[in-house]
Amino acid sequence: MVAAHGVKRSSATEHSPGAVRPPTIDDARALELFLEMLLSERGASAHTVDAYRRDIQQFGASQNSRGANLAEADADAVRAFLTELSEIGLAPRTAARRLSALRQFFRFLQAEDLRADDPCATIEGPRLGRPLPKSRSAFGCRPDSIVGKYRQRSYARRCSAFVGFGGTALRDRVACLGTGGIAV
Repeated sequence: MVAAHGVKRSSATEHSPGAVRPPTIDDARALELFLEMLLSERGASAHTVDAYRRDIQQFGASQNSRGANLAEADADAVRAFLTELSEIGLAPRTAARRLSALRQFFRFLQAEDLRADDPCATIEGPRLGRPLPKSRSAFGCRPDSIVGKYRQRSYARRCSAFVGFGGTALRDRVACLGTGGIAV
């Protein structure tokens, strides 16, 4: 029997008695359907679609090296892939991005009834750590925001006003200048 998207669905009588199996689909067709959905339904840019394609194809290559296919991967295969990424020295953020692509891919397959489960549902992403704080001057203004950003003149004026008056303690006094009154 053939379902939507040209995918052959297995009937319960073809395999084991009473068993309902998800349809079979080849890796290339599954990836093609997913990328089409990104373009048409989500309005993803060509660069985004290319990034998803690369990430999912890398997982597919990892699966092929193990003798398995992409669309029928299990949670252990996804964990092994994340371990491979860590072992080759990729940053945790890169691994998290690839896991996100896989999660969306497998959720799509499950939503389209092309897969019975989501192997990424129980997998925790890599720990990303906390980003370093942005550098600021003593007055709360970033120095690069003052120099050379003519489009943000009001922000630069505010920052330079605080610097010129000697700090943020006079913030309320500076605000009064705009209304014409000076509170001392």
